[in-house]
Amino acid sequence: MIEKGVDGIDLLAFRHEDGANLAEEYCRRVEEPVVIAGSINSPERLEFISRINPWGFTMGSALFTENFAQGESFRKNLEVVIDCMSNLK
Repeated sequence: MIEKGVDGIDLLAFRHEDGANLAEEYCRRVEEPVVIAGSINSPERLEFISRINPWGFTMGSALFTENFAQGESFRKNLEVVIDCMSNLK
């Protein structure tokens, strides 16, 4: 696909049974931008994403289902994610 002019890849890694290894290996081998999507739903997953350093990642339902701050608003969940990301090296 890269040879055909694709500018990057959106990888739904965690839909795979071994998503962590898939994401890590893919980010290491592919030179074009990689965006990781799907099931980024915990501080541990955010740490993992930070470690493998993709071009980007997307997050959706984890904010609506209150994965980061149970019983709190979307905004509060997003603030917790931002705090988590700010504390990563």
